[in-house]
Amino acid sequence: MRFKYSISLSVLILLLAFGCSKETTSPDNQEVIVPETTEIISTEVANEQIVEIEEDGTIIVDENSTLADLEIGEILIVDVCDAAPEGLLRKIIGRSEQNGNVILETEQASLAEAVQQLTLSESYQLTPENVRQVHLYNGSSYTPVRDGFEFPVDIDCVLYDQDGNYFTTNDQIKLYGDLTFTAELFTDIEISWFSLNKFEIGIESERDANLNLNSSLFWEFNEELTFDIAEFNFTPITFMAGPVPIVITPVLNVEAHVHGDLTVSFTTGITYNESVRYGIGYENDDWYQIKESDKTFNYTPPQFTTEFNFETGASLRLSTLIHGVIGPYVRAKAGLHFQAVLEVNPTETHLNYDLEAILYAICGVYFEVLDQTLLDEFIEFNIYTHPIGEWTIPLGENLPPDQPSDPDPENGATDISVNSTLSWSCTDPDGDPLTYDVYFGTSANPSLVNSGQSGTTYDPGELIEETTYYWKIIAHDDHSNSTTGDVWQFTTINGGGSGTVTDIDGNVYQTLMIGDQEWMVENLKVTHYRNGAPFPHVTDNDQWIDLSTGAYCYYNNDPANSETYGALYNWYTVDDSRGLAPEGWHIPSDEEIKELEMYLGMSQSQANSTGWRGTNEGSKLAGGYDLWVDAALRNNSDFGTSGFNFFPGGYRNSCNGYYDGMSYGGELWSSTEIGSDFAWLRDLVYCFTTVYRDYIGKRDGYSVRCVRD
Repeated sequence: MRFKYSISLSVLILLLAFGCSKETTSPDNQEVIVPETTEIISTEVANEQIVEIEEDGTIIVDENSTLADLEIGEILIVDVCDAAPEGLLRKIIGRSEQNGNVILETEQASLAEAVQQLTLSESYQLTPENVRQVHLYNGSSYTPVRDGFEFPVDIDCVLYDQDGNYFTTNDQIKLYGDLTFTAELFTDIEISWFSLNKFEIGIESERDANLNLNSSLFWEFNEELTFDIAEFNFTPITFMAGPVPIVITPVLNVEAHVHGDLTVSFTTGITYNESVRYGIGYENDDWYQIKESDKTFNYTPPQFTTEFNFETGASLRLSTLIHGVIGPYVRAKAGLHFQAVLEVNPTETHLNYDLEAILYAICGVYFEVLDQTLLDEFIEFNIYTHPIGEWTIPLGENLPPDQPSDPDPENGATDISVNSTLSWSCTDPDGDPLTYDVYFGTSANPSLVNSGQSGTTYDPGELIEETTYYWKIIAHDDHSNSTTGDVWQFTTINGGGSGTVTDIDGNVYQTLMIGDQEWMVENLKVTHYRNGAPFPHVTDNDQWIDLSTGAYCYYNNDPANSETYGALYNWYTVDDSRGLAPEGWHIPSDEEIKELEMYLGMSQSQANSTGWRGTNEGSKLAGGYDLWVDAALRNNSDFGTSGFNFFPGGYRNSCNGYYDGMSYGGELWSSTEIGSDFAWLRDLVYCFTTVYRDYIGKRDGYSVRCVRD
């Protein structure tokens, strides 16, 4: 087994459970730690040894180059090079040889998967000299200023033309004026234990704008229309975090946007100067806003005939490619916003219209470049709002909410996890705030279990296997209107045949048929071999690390932990000929664990590989929802569905005798050794839905499960 150390020679990785030590490092002491399975390739090496990178990510290298020694499962971080002008972040999934070359098949990897620990905090002033290419659209123009930081854009954009003839202007909606801005990219990334702890990205911008909108017709539409004004493509920027190159390619877009209902002969405008810093942040599993602003502006009072409800202005959008793959984006939109608010009194219903000058941001992440848990997320928030005026228009009767829809679990679904959360969708035609009454139970006419909640999810607690449940939602608006939804139903999973087995100490364990195998669904806690012979309970750290015979312990030397998590055993106990398992049972081999994994969905090739394998088999094997740290593993929809019920009981380290990992993960011995010093294991970790397979030193203390002979 190979080892790689960090820059400061720190020992390797807790979450992947390979190497000698698993000590926790405080986020305040963040050195860069790169695992053995990650290879960093410099620009020079890439240009010399990479023959070609195909569109699907296949990398071709000369068979005599050092890169030809790369193996399946390794992750490549490639700096900017001829074959990958925006860098590369890929995982090797296949390897072959052809015509003197080595063909490496790859898939997209995440930065958090490639690096155990990393901290990066950088900023970069974007200037016209950094621009690689400019695209201009919809009547816009751009004149770069050399040796400066400003990007001046003139806007003359027709947002809509009713008859399609741009030479007739009395039926157009038009945005015109000018926008001058600067942009400084900032980013902050913190990765620890292969998990993204903190991430910030955004732009700091100074802007001057003079924008006007006019309309000469009535136009009604429901979705925002966005029109490209200009696109600035910049050269890639390489930030170095220790030895790790992080390549970010900025793309700045200027956009015009309009949304709402416009009326005949409507004209308004805004002139503003602003200094803003906006973006998106992620820390401790939560998104947060980055917003700072200093602004001055003047407005043109609206002139209108009757109703209106619109938003218009110009946007500055920053998109970033990280190692050539679509990554985070942030967009700030500035302009005028008309917002309609319904109000009801005993004699009439009327609509209040508010005119505000606003700046707000929409931020998100498109793809799994930073962490697999950040897919397709976005947030929207105001940076500032300034009221300008208000108008009132009488309206008709308030309408009730729409019928609740989109139930999850779906109506009629089967094999649903006993740890499921109910969710639904509901809207209101008047935009009123809604509350919900939840009815739930095993009767076709379910009982009220919660009333007046504002959210669209409900946790019914742990359910019963092989049981049909019924539920419905009643939606209420703030005008005493309500709408009753349909009665939905679903059936929970059939856990298969179950039973019990008793060990030599009298401990009784629940068992379960999973496929053709009958497994214990609790961790072993026995303290005697099958013939009644005891083996030592070792609490001293120095004594533990010198063992070469069987022994057991309890996490943190607390016997109370065995009630939930069982005991921790070194591999010598597993291998003892006197037998650790009850009569008629045995410790599973590596192949028997593969059989379980493949029954739950892994392919043969995935099961045979090492490292993180499969899709969500780890979530299926896990159990005890509240025992796990809140992250990807327990939040997967198939969490706990196998009934295997594996808990995060941690482990004991063979290098120093320390305990670590409870609530974050758990490891499981197999009976299969590899050489004289190592044996195969499985590892589940809170931030991965997959299962980790590797070999580890026999002196470590891990959990044990048994399977029937």
